[in-house]
Amino acid sequence: YESYYGYTKEEFLSNYGFRNEEMFLDTLRLDYRRNKYFDSYVEGLITDKEIDKYYKDEVFGDVDSKHILVKIDKESKDGLSDAEAKKLAKEIIKKLDSGKSWEDVVEEYKDKIVSEELGYQAFNASLESSYLKECKDLKVGKYSKTPVLTSYGYHIVYKIAQKDTPTLEEVKEDIVEILSTEKKNADENLYYKA
Repeated sequence: YESYYGYTKEEFLSNYGFRNEEMFLDTLRLDYRRNKYFDSYVEGLITDKEIDKYYKDEVFGDVDSKHILVKIDKESKDGLSDAEAKKLAKEIIKKLDSGKSWEDVVEEYKDKIVSEELGYQAFNASLESSYLKECKDLKVGKYSKTPVLTSYGYHIVYKIAQKDTPTLEEVKEDIVEILSTEKKNADENLYYKA
């Protein structure tokens, strides 16, 4: 607040209704404890059955993938509409189906696409769900037979390799965190209930 708004400590405390610095610190401590309790409360709502189901349905071994992206860009003059991007992605898949190598296709379309290798990504990577689902469903050495839509555009995903699925014990904390976030997002009053 000093660097952004030029407030002195006293102005900050006064403007936000604190009589002194100790009152401000007490509020921070209380907020911290409330949030810790809330996290604990929500985790207590998660059942072993929910954890097992999530593990069975969603968890897979880390996948090494690369992809070709045809961007949807309605803003720029040379950008592609949704329909145009999908059509180009399907055209690229046909080229791959005809026997052209991934590298040859990338070279041929290099001015119209983005191509990159993502390296190993886990089931809970910060990638869009449709891309992760494609990574999970593809067989190693295979590519998407239909374009995969994300907020960036249409992808053709190639699954390079996959590690073994981690054990439930190895990912249980991650699953609990994901399910906690889902529960918090599903009920905006949950904090007040807790």
